[in-house]
Amino acid sequence: MGVDHNAYIGPYLRVTEVVTKKKIDRCEKHNRPDDAAYCPKCGEKNRFYEVETDDAPDDWSYAYVKDGKKCEFMDYLHHTSYMSGPDIEVKNGKRVRTYFYLPNRYHDELDIPGIEGGKYSEEEVPFDELDIPATIKKFNELFKDEIAYLKQWFEVEVKFGYISYCS
Repeated sequence: MGVDHNAYIGPYLRVTEVVTKKKIDRCEKHNRPDDAAYCPKCGEKNRFYEVETDDAPDDWSYAYVKDGKKCEFMDYLHHTSYMSGPDIEVKNGKRVRTYFYLPNRYHDELDIPGIEGGKYSEEEVPFDELDIPATIKKFNELFKDEIAYLKQWFEVEVKFGYISYCS
């Protein structure tokens, strides 16, 4: 098993989710007496635990519907957090995670420069011929449905830049 280094230059989404701690009762449906050391139904000693969660449904990326058909959200935009989820940071008094979503289609329409990423030799990607405002506008048009879908649960910003990530 190996690790691939990827490099990307072009439009992307900066998607921020607010993370909260939620207390889970493992024995919620077991009628466990409050003074019992172990649950008589499942044998669990530690009744409560905390999880980090957001407001999005667990299956949001699988419940995506485009043009009247259920499809995989990641077929359109994919995030770069393959190795692990982003760290939780505190911003404006909130605990947040920030994901980067890159296009998984329409590369020719966006005229995104190809990058070999991870090569041992030098590589040049000139920016002087890129029309960044036009590329961002085209990105917004092509992915308007996906952006609107994400905005139901997350803060979404369209950006243009260089993203380096491992998968």
